[in-house]
Amino acid sequence: MRDILGWLVALQATIHGAIAQHIEAFAASGDWLTLLAVLPMGMLFGAAHGLTPGHNKLVLASYVVG
Repeated sequence: MRDILGWLVALQATIHGAIAQHIEAFAASGDWLTLLAVLPMGMLFGAAHGLTPGHNKLVLASYVVG
């Protein structure tokens, strides 16, 4: 279980770094396509973050089902 959590934390760090690079590139160039490219990564980051401890999975699951 710790291996999975460690992997999720490392995945979050990787995605966070990529998002930061895209936002810096957008700030430097003002190219909106660069910013749009980061949206799927943000969704992936949120999904990985939601799987880490401290998030009540039952409440989230019931919200999605409802």
